[in-house]
Amino acid sequence: MTQHFNFFQYFLLAAIVFHVIAFPLQAQYSVKDIDSLEKRLNTPSLTVDELYGTYQALIAAHQHTDREKALEYVQKGLLLAEKSKNYYYFTELYFNAATMHYYLNQLDSSLYYFEKALAMHAQWADKGYHKEDLD
Repeated sequence: MTQHFNFFQYFLLAAIVFHVIAFPLQAQYSVKDIDSLEKRLNTPSLTVDELYGTYQALIAAHQHTDREKALEYVQKGLLLAEKSKNYYYFTELYFNAATMHYYLNQLDSSLYYFEKALAMHAQWADKGYHKEDLD
């Protein structure tokens, strides 16, 4: 019982920290910026890291205004993570999914993705990888 309580406290703290840090970032995205980011997705010469960065920017741009759209970009990012086998991308995207589901009051889904994020982080952290090793 205590383990679940501590886990849930950790989840809430992480969600609050994400909200506090990301909210000011979201405010800097105008419709023009979002359109530019969406057009950038069609650039065939983007590297995997550039494409991932674009997905993350679009997730941040939509996280407080259109969470369903943010989840669409999370899913696209997860496809990229699968294709590139990048554990770091999986970890961040699962956490993004957990946060969006939390904001949408879909707590079962939020918990599911948060546990996936923790498991993925443990998988690559236990191997001694750092973010730089996975890019």
